[in-house]
Amino acid sequence: CLTYCLILSFLRLFFYLSQFIHVILYVDIVHLFSMRTCHLYFYFFFFFFKQKTAYEMLRSLVGSEMCIRDRYQRRVRGTASANMSLSDLLGAEILTKDGLVPTDQALAGKKHVMLYFSAHWCPPCRGYTPQLSAAYEASSKKDDTAIVFISSDQDQAAFDEYFGEMSFFAMPYADRERKTLLAEKYGVRGIPTLTLLDGDGNLVEGNIRGQHDQFL
Repeated sequence: CLTYCLILSFLRLFFYLSQFIHVILYVDIVHLFSMRTCHLYFYFFFFFFKQKTAYEMLRSLVGSEMCIRDRYQRRVRGTASANMSLSDLLGAEILTKDGLVPTDQALAGKKHVMLYFSAHWCPPCRGYTPQLSAAYEASSKKDDTAIVFISSDQDQAAFDEYFGEMSFFAMPYADRERKTLLAEKYGVRGIPTLTLLDGDGNLVEGNIRGQHDQFL
């Protein structure tokens, strides 16, 4: 009888451990869906006290968190029919070589606006920035096309130094929240990324890095 009880206890422990390991492995899936850590604790509770299987828990977890992520992305991106002006996207003012200028004034009449996601600490960025800056400075299409630097630099000093090497505009470094929202909105996964918009702020191409000469 004792042996039988020990075997049952061992099997039950093995079951819980295997399910726990499954949950740990699913944490990677959670991060892929931009899920919130607090929901993990909620499902751990149900796992131990309601004895949900790993499959049921994952299905419920992914389903609820996908809804949360979808609501967040709708807030950031807006509905497909909603048009955001360039000042809505970039803020009321952007930084030019002459200082801050109203965004609507600086970008008035532009047919294309390129958002340049970059940072001084990034070696590929430091290689690409001189090419982009020289092309824009020599361009005869500045009345039609603008480039706006969206910084991923670590501080204001690094931003100032890096922007000093550029011939185009920049979004003020202090607006960190807007930078994060823009990167999410346009699906930026790495830098340098050169996102092409039309003059109304609508997305044309997600990344035209290396193809800027077509518009300059």
